Amino acid sequence: MIGRIIHWLSEHRSVNLALVVGYAVFIVFAHEWFVNLSVEVMNSLSLPVYNKVVASIAVVALLFVVYLMYRGFRQRTAIDKVGLGFLALTLVGLVIHFFVLTEMNIEFIHAIEFGLLAMLIYPLVGRFGGAIAFSLPVMLFDEWHQYQVLFDYVEYFELNDVVLDLLGAGLFVSLLKMFNQGVNSASTAFFQRAEVYLLLVLIIGVVAAMMFGWVVPYEETASENTWLVLNAIKEPHGFWRVHPLIGSTYHVLEPISGLIAVFAIGTIYLFMDSSKPAK
Repeated sequence: MIGRIIHWLSEHRSVNLALVVGYAVFIVFAHEWFVNLSVEVMNSLSLPVYNKVVASIAVVALLFVVYLMYRGFRQRTAIDKVGLGFLALTLVGLVIHFFVLTEMNIEFIHAIEFGLLAMLIYPLVGRFGGAIAFSLPVMLFDEWHQYQVLFDYVEYFELNDVVLDLLGAGLFVSLLKMFNQGVNSASTAFFQRAEVYLLLVLIIGVVAAMMFGWVVPYEETASENTWLVLNAIKEPHGFWRVHPLIGSTYHVLEPISGLIAVFAIGTIYLFMDSSKPAK
């Protein structure tokens, strides 16, 4: 079923592009509505119950992924080993994120949102890693929009969330790769891929912005030319931070290490297209 949808979208590129743009706009501009809804539900249930409900939904989703894998093995479906390897690495990354970087359980909706976006982008670009890379500008813009436009109480550019977005995209796309639910696109040399140049442009752009002082890691390094301060937390920069309202303990990625993590993860996923699908 998913394979047929992907092939149909790859043959109707104008429809595919419209869906990608429309869904990306929805992700960014419906965020405040989802946050308000989440807060209302949390207040009505109480925080402990709310966290258990969200965790239960995440466990059910994980079990569904395990079921799909089991079903594929039982039906002797050809399993792409590279896709399986990337899926395993992504699941490990999600577990680490949950115990180290996750502020609230509900944040795992990011993984679903951007997993779906990457799946929509995939028929357009025809490469698994490319679908993730082309999702990255939307991820970055979404976090900038929350930080600078939507919420005046947000104290830092949440690179934690961008990492989660990438892992969510990687989860969905690696499942497509593992079960060979892709399009038959022509093989392209690594340095001839548009997504490689996209990542290079983003990296060079960020480095240049920081060199000229337009983007700075902390408030103490800001100047009159500064456009964006990545971390404006007033408290001392320790490894663990305690959420002022809900009391959760989590690590806030430092601006430089967070940016390195984001671009490293995006680059690693590019190698998902380094092998031919299993037959």
